[in-house]
Amino acid sequence: MPHPPQPDRPKVGVAAFVLSPTSPSSILMGTRLSSHGTGTLQCPGGHLEHGETFAETAVREVKEETGLEVGKVRFLTATNDVFAAAADGNKHYVTIFVVCEVISGDGVPRVSLRRREREREGGKGISFFLVAKMTCFKT
Repeated sequence: MPHPPQPDRPKVGVAAFVLSPTSPSSILMGTRLSSHGTGTLQCPGGHLEHGETFAETAVREVKEETGLEVGKVRFLTATNDVFAAAADGNKHYVTIFVVCEVISGDGVPRVSLRRREREREGGKGISFFLVAKMTCFKT
């Protein structure tokens, strides 16, 4: 028996503020390549998978997108955003923001092959950006 249609539900995303291992006042940012917010800066992150913790999502997404291994993941804040005027229809996202630290390797982000291919189509790279002041938490 087929399931009845499900109402639209919010998607849950996790965004990671990755602290630079060499400059504590810098965080990792990249340029969005997806249709939502194309060209704007973003933290590494993605959708929460079934059964994952926020920390597990952050670790997985940062590794997939940058090759960096992170740990010491801490909750920072959350947002509840409805984008009624999105080009591809209504979008509703709950985004969990975490802060984490690079725990191994040289601390240099490596762009994934998939992202590299998309960058050739006009996107930009991933790098650490200096933040003027980061006084909301201590590491």
